[in-house]
Amino acid sequence: MPTLLFSQDVPVGQWKDYLGYNQINDLAIVKERVYCVAQGGLFYYDTSDNSINRISKINGLSDNNIEHLGYNDQNNKLIELLEKRLNKPFKDFVYIMPHRSEYMEKIITEIMPEIKLVVMPKDSTWKFKHIYVPTMCNHNDGVIIPQSVNFIRSRFLHKKIKPPHRKIFIDRGTGSRKLSNKEEIFAILKGWEVLRLEEMPVLDQMIAFAEATHVVGTHGAGLVNLLWCLPETKVIEIVHKHTAKKVYPNLSHLLGLNHKVLMGECVPIPKTTHEKTFKRLNDYNDIKLDSSILLRNLE
Repeated sequence: MPTLLFSQDVPVGQWKDYLGYNQINDLAIVKERVYCVAQGGLFYYDTSDNSINRISKINGLSDNNIEHLGYNDQNNKLIELLEKRLNKPFKDFVYIMPHRSEYMEKIITEIMPEIKLVVMPKDSTWKFKHIYVPTMCNHNDGVIIPQSVNFIRSRFLHKKIKPPHRKIFIDRGTGSRKLSNKEEIFAILKGWEVLRLEEMPVLDQMIAFAEATHVVGTHGAGLVNLLWCLPETKVIEIVHKHTAKKVYPNLSHLLGLNHKVLMGECVPIPKTTHEKTFKRLNDYNDIKLDSSILLRNLE
């Protein structure tokens, strides 16, 4: 049997990495370079000279086991470790909530039942040996990390959706920010689907938005489902002066959606008791929108 001998291509006293570079998991384009993550290794292709250059801890990378890349335009810097592999699948971690959230519990029960969720008792203090804390977005300005949008869609977007064909109106059946003249609005939206998201399974909400060509609704948490819409989906968000925030327009911008915000009138909700019904005083308002304004913006 013949024996194949290979000469050592690394000088004595130097190191060489043996990371995998075959399967591409993510990439980021930075000017003339295309940075790629491949099975934990990082390399870039230089379009100016057609060279391929590997990057590892040997030549300056802070760590291996990279899964995702991003590029920060403001400081002209590659974000090399948006997510570090922790040698554990996400379902093996314990997730701590500072207080109970029915919405979060619903999502976990329906979409990720294997997740271990623990709610901290009120007024308690815990000490952790290891804890990973996510960055909280500024809800007033709607600051969203662009890469997080594609990350979430890649993990949870349903694969068996139909091409966009549905026109949906989001009806807030309970709570505040309901349309006080919704019968007038419904007359304009004849033939549209009227959805009450609080009555729908989470997966059905995701599919409805993913299959929508048009979405109309008042400002509220249900619009986070815009995450699942495809580019060019037409979105109309109806607000009053206290709820004109940038959160969902920014999300739509990252997704390539056609997002319009229509300002309606505040319609105060009477306070019949001293019991606090809503969290914020601004929530004691419904919205009235001139139907002719909606009609013009649907065209």
